[in-house]
Amino acid sequence: MREQTLTDKEKLFELIYQLKILLENQNTVPASIFSNKLSPAEALIKYLKENKGLKNSEIARMLNRDQRGIWSTNKRAQKKMPRAIPEGLEEPRIPLSIFSDRKLSILEHTVTHLRKTHKIADIARILNKDPSTIAAVNHRARRKLE
Repeated sequence: MREQTLTDKEKLFELIYQLKILLENQNTVPASIFSNKLSPAEALIKYLKENKGLKNSEIARMLNRDQRGIWSTNKRAQKKMPRAIPEGLEEPRIPLSIFSDRKLSILEHTVTHLRKTHKIADIARILNKDPSTIAAVNHRARRKLE
């Protein structure tokens, strides 16, 4: 009987862990969405619209941007990339809350966030960009924040 209880506890811990991952992923976006041919704003808006099913007004509120700009950016993204952006769960994730601060661009926020735990070369690989581009974006963001 004791073994059964232990197994139940293990199952419970696994369910709690999976729920924790789901809750954390609700307010984040995978860093890989920025690794395609879309601009960072187009990729983020397209992902939120198609993958998360959010309305333009919700996206505008989350990102501290005008709803009309969200609409036009999404239309541009649709023309450039008609298919949905693939999503990975086990990759670095970026909290949505950082994008509402307009001091930095979306790419600058992404690089700044990833820079806390990753090297420039790793960020370049994740975002499918040249390391010198990532270094320049990181440097520009640091200057803006000073």
